Amino acid sequence: MLRWARQPGGLAGRKLAGTNLRGIDLRGVDLTGADLSHADCSGARFDGACLDGSLADGCRFAGASLADASACRASWTGADLSDANLSRFQATGIDLTRAVLDRSKASGMVLRDARADHSRWRGARWEDVVTCGASFVNADFRQCRLTGCAFDGARLDRATFRHSCLRAASLRDSSMRGADFTEASCHRLDFAGADTAGATFAGSTGGGGARGVQRPVLTLLQGGRA
Repeated sequence: MLRWARQPGGLAGRKLAGTNLRGIDLRGVDLTGADLSHADCSGARFDGACLDGSLADGCRFAGASLADASACRASWTGADLSDANLSRFQATGIDLTRAVLDRSKASGMVLRDARADHSRWRGARWEDVVTCGASFVNADFRQCRLTGCAFDGARLDRATFRHSCLRAASLRDSSMRGADFTEASCHRLDFAGADTAGATFAGSTGGGGARGVQRPVLTLLQGGRA
């Protein structure tokens, strides 16, 4: 496996479905279009690897490192990325529907136009993450720490941010109908143009004079539509 991986073309297009790849070192390897569906990649190293167009539905990436890797237009539905390192992970157009990313950590990750409906990110830590135009309908962001992130134009309908901390984030023109921010800590957020119909801010707190559910439109939402 490793001998093939280091050859020209790497593992591009390889059929690796169901393979045991636990702890394997595939840093910088070309996996473009590879089939990793239901493979076990727990603890594997994919730093700097190219997984563009890959199929990894149901793949287990728990504890894996994908720093500086790319997976644009890939299909990773139902994948398990719990405790994964996603720093500078570039995944425009990726499909993460029903994926589990609990306690994952990401700095500088890009998920533009991604599909992540019903995904789960409990306890995740994000910094300077870009998800503009992505869809997170019914996503679970409970107990997350999200700093400096951009959700502009994203769909966050019925997503839950219960007990999460959001700081210096932009949610301009996003759709957050029925979203749940109960007991969330919201500081310096920009909700201009956001659709917050039916959203819940019970017990939430925020800087700049915000007082949670009592004044979400005048202060916390900064001009969003409710």
